[in-house]
Amino acid sequence: MQSTDIWYLSEMMNYPGVLADDPEILAKIASAHKFGKPVDGHAPGLRGDDARKYIEHGISTDHECVTLEEALDKLKYGMKIIIREGSAAKNFEALHTLLESHPDNVMFCSDDKHPHELVEGHINQLVKRAVVDKGYDLFNVLRAACLHPVEHYKLDVGLLRVGDSADFIVVDD
Repeated sequence: MQSTDIWYLSEMMNYPGVLADDPEILAKIASAHKFGKPVDGHAPGLRGDDARKYIEHGISTDHECVTLEEALDKLKYGMKIIIREGSAAKNFEALHTLLESHPDNVMFCSDDKHPHELVEGHINQLVKRAVVDKGYDLFNVLRAACLHPVEHYKLDVGLLRVGDSADFIVVDD
């Protein structure tokens, strides 16, 4: 975790281990926190007190929410929600209203997207759907697509400030 090319601890899938205070799992989380790295969650269906306990261990995101109710439950305990649109799991339709109700706590991902679909696009497709099809505020959508991931993961890329590198999303309109 001390390596500068490791940005975060990805997908803490063993949420039963987190909830049971498994020492090996907690050591991984503690290592990430020691070096100031966020811990991504992976807790499908987790709600209520179990979600709260999972999040209190310092797990800051989840891309597994399939219902708005689940996402809202995790948001109230301080988690950020990553709206996933992959090849199999597609959660944009269920969660897109978070772009309006919780614009500061939402990001996008294209988890498990097949290569032939990635060639057609990924985050840029979500941006287009959110702005063109759903009519959400352009700047809230761009923050979810670009700014929030950079800030959350402390990525070394531009944020459109003087002296930053340029990063682009290309869309056809």
